[in-house]
Amino acid sequence: MSRYGSVVVTGPGSLSSNVVENSDPEALASVVNSVIAALPLGYVVIALTLVGAGDGNAFTVTIEAAAAADVVDGFLSPPSVRCYLASNAEDLLTALEGVTPSSGQIADFQIVGSSKGQLFMGMVVIGEVAPTGRTGPTGVSGVTGRTGPTGATGPTGQAGAAANTGATGRTGPTGPTGATGMTGAASTVTGPTGTVGATGATGQTGATGATGVTGPTGVTGGAGVTGPTGAASTVTGPTGMTGADTNAPNITGVFTSSSSVAATLQTIALTDDAITRITVFLWARDTGVLWYEGKSSTQWTRAAAGFAVQLGTEEAPLPQKTIVSAVTGLIVTPSGNNILVQYGGSNSIHTAGGYKIWIETNPQNAAV
Repeated sequence: MSRYGSVVVTGPGSLSSNVVENSDPEALASVVNSVIAALPLGYVVIALTLVGAGDGNAFTVTIEAAAAADVVDGFLSPPSVRCYLASNAEDLLTALEGVTPSSGQIADFQIVGSSKGQLFMGMVVIGEVAPTGRTGPTGVSGVTGRTGPTGATGPTGQAGAAANTGATGRTGPTGPTGATGMTGAASTVTGPTGTVGATGATGQTGATGATGVTGPTGVTGGAGVTGPTGAASTVTGPTGMTGADTNAPNITGVFTSSSSVAATLQTIALTDDAITRITVFLWARDTGVLWYEGKSSTQWTRAAAGFAVQLGTEEAPLPQKTIVSAVTGLIVTPSGNNILVQYGGSNSIHTAGGYKIWIETNPQNAAV
């Protein structure tokens, strides 16, 4: 883990955390850079963490960012990453040299092994981190001064004069022994209770006895007598299943592609003096886990066997994909008086997929 700054959390919006996962270095770098680019305006990246994850050769990157008002240090502008993959030290060095930029500021290098220990993923973090003021070095301690000499012992004072002790008198004769006194009454005061001794150590738990033998299964009882027929239900049963879909596609099909040159999947003939709407949904996948999805909705017309004319613009979202290399993708285009539905893949990736086409034709009769 590498931390490039810290955050003072002041509320739910102070910190933003995202985790992405992939086993391909280019795809992993792409999704990390996409997450950084999509951060809320004014958020500053403060930490990027590369980790080997899962039961295989997958890797995750955790992206932490915070609102600029709550951040200490962090990147001065959004950073970017480049990832590389290898299985030994020599190949790792070669892959690192291939992704390291020839100029600009590099903030960090990270490398981790996969959970299976078969591959290593490296990540180069490119960007400028806000400088932090460092504490200067501690100065050298001065020399300790020498201890001064011990002073001389002063003179001993004179002893005082001794007082005269008087003569000791003679010891008098021993008096007679007195009579033995009466036995005292028994005490009614109970002495203090002695300290409670420490609790002895707990003895070892005895071994668990063996499980008893399971008894035989009892004989299954005979079938019970059938009860009387219940009263007729007044509750309406559930609604039956919906009938077949009347909005099924007019054309479906499958394809394979290993070239970026667009290949024609279907040729659709237009009807004279009519408006024809053509809606296409197409999907594809490579030999691994990378995929492509495209949608298109266009309107066309043709008068008296003339050329196809598009009405308005294409009503379609941007294609979605995780295939990193360029893919030509779905194309709907006129050809003379017909419409072609085409797909172009990639020169470096073999793809296969399918498509569904809906065709709606509405006559365009002249007014009378």
